Amino acid sequence: MKNSIKVTIKNYESIGYAELEISGFTTLLGRNALGKSSSLRAIDAALTNKSGMDFIKWGEKFCEVTIKTEGLDLLWHKEQGNNFYVINNKTYKKIGRDTPPTQVSDAGFKVVKVGTEKINLNYAEQFNPLFLVDRNDTKTADLITSIYGLDKLYKAISLCNIEQRDNRDQLRIREKDLEIANKDLDRYKDFDSIEKGVSDLGDLKRTYEEKESNLDIIQQYYDTLETLIRELNSLKKIKEIVIPSSDNLENLNKCYVELNTYLNEYNNLNKEIQKLSKVKDLEVPKEGTSISELITSYTNVGRMHTQYSNLLMECEKLKIIQGIKLPEDPRSPEDTDRLDKYYKNLINLKDELLGIRADLKRAKEEKKLIEKELSSFSMCPLCGSEITEQVS
Repeated sequence: MKNSIKVTIKNYESIGYAELEISGFTTLLGRNALGKSSSLRAIDAALTNKSGMDFIKWGEKFCEVTIKTEGLDLLWHKEQGNNFYVINNKTYKKIGRDTPPTQVSDAGFKVVKVGTEKINLNYAEQFNPLFLVDRNDTKTADLITSIYGLDKLYKAISLCNIEQRDNRDQLRIREKDLEIANKDLDRYKDFDSIEKGVSDLGDLKRTYEEKESNLDIIQQYYDTLETLIRELNSLKKIKEIVIPSSDNLENLNKCYVELNTYLNEYNNLNKEIQKLSKVKDLEVPKEGTSISELITSYTNVGRMHTQYSNLLMECEKLKIIQGIKLPEDPRSPEDTDRLDKYYKNLINLKDELLGIRADLKRAKEEKKLIEKELSSFSMCPLCGSEITEQVS
């Protein structure tokens, strides 16, 4: 490399932070445990996208290596679950394992294969000789061939020869395929008539689909009609219910209300009469009784008399009961409540019956329309048989 290279290393192995300025042929010298080998391994890891995490400095979560030179500004970041490159201000996150982006090799930092061995022309690791010191002539020739691209040319010529043979074989195969295709074409001479037949079949298919759709609608109407018939059959028991006349119900209800009123009045009067039961226990005061005792007794008797008079008037009112004529078949309050519920249920059933009659009327009209549509068919569109009977 003619231009200098600036390397920055963070949190790699024993290196917390280090900067290197490389210009021309550069050698790292120093005593042990200064980070010489770690620096070389950091550069190698950044240029090869080294896998693993054990090289991150103890206690740190990530490591970074920056390499800057003319035409290349590279940042390699390694972290658990987060490995990426930033090359010339562009980020690369989806990177293959132990495989750097192609921009690294395009900048001249790449491995060269010499024989069966791979070496890096940019640097040599510790205790390893430079790339030509211990290589024989054969490997050196292979290296020169690799550098100047001659091996690619030889491979390209060989691939061209192989491809040419393959093309000849493919040509013979295609000629036979052409023969077979020409014979197959002879079988399609009448293709125009067949195409017209296919078009006619398409029209018939569309007609069949329309008829099938109409049949689905008819089936829906038929199912609805069956449902309505079942509902009507379930309502046949309504005619067995004996409905009392509205006039009789009104009279019975009126009598029940009057009787209930008199019963309440009778119960109230009975309570008052029960209070007068203590009158028979009163004692007439004897001679020598004090005036205050007599006044008290008089007051009690007066109060009793007033209550008795009131009760007599209430009893006079109750004489009207004798003139009331009870119905021949009197019913208890429970029977009256039950009749009231039956009457309300009958009204609801009457409304539902009117609705069902309306639905039945609509169903009959729809049935007539269906029968009219079916009468236009002389042949069943599904099975093709002749229709001899009309739908009833």
